[in-house]
Amino acid sequence: MKDPEYAKMWKEFGEKEAHAKMGQLLAMADFKVWRVVPAYGAIKDLPDVLPQENIVEMIKAQEKIAVVPCSCRNVTYLAGDGCKHTDEMSLWHCIQFGRGAEYVITRGSGREITADEAIEIIMKAEEDGLVHTWPNTGKIVDRRVTVNCNCCEDCCEFFLSAKYGNVPIESLLEKSRYLAYVDEDMCIACGVCEERCPFEAITLEDVAKVDEEKCFGCGVCVVGCEQEAIKLKAIRPPEHIPP
Repeated sequence: MKDPEYAKMWKEFGEKEAHAKMGQLLAMADFKVWRVVPAYGAIKDLPDVLPQENIVEMIKAQEKIAVVPCSCRNVTYLAGDGCKHTDEMSLWHCIQFGRGAEYVITRGSGREITADEAIEIIMKAEEDGLVHTWPNTGKIVDRRVTVNCNCCEDCCEFFLSAKYGNVPIESLLEKSRYLAYVDEDMCIACGVCEERCPFEAITLEDVAKVDEEKCFGCGVCVVGCEQEAIKLKAIRPPEHIPP
């Protein structure tokens, strides 16, 4: 899709009707179809990280990989607003696997890339503050696993569906096994983590404070903290990730 007028109509359709309906529909489901995968930079040195939450190893396991422009950010770009986090036109972020990769390569809407190229995209996505998401399954290579999204709250349809549907984002998207916490002795209250958090789970007082109910364990705050004052810890069992 490269038509700005069509993008504006699609954006208007989403804001006036589609996002709310989708949010309400997904919120009624018994199963969350998508889950957060923690940033690699936030968990790479932690013990007992599961293969199905290590985004680098998940990518390395794929046999066929491609990349396309994120459809959500493509709409905001063409409609004129753009994304406040990243430039999708200079670096595509929607990584396709398996039959999903075959489809976009054959269709000509994406291009095949290596695992190393995909990991470079992942690292840049973390730097920009995007959230890794994955189908809500522990499977790494499977017919159900065709895409890894790297989401932002101003463009991503999960976030917009929650916003316009007036439903909690946690009713649509599953949290990771992790929770962010602050080392108050190291925190200088710079506010970077508060600004980067896509779930509004961090507030700034004398030091940064994490709202445990709102935190999704995405690790975006950890990657952005130059003081290394905020970290992730596992608080949920391996069974939290469905088989």
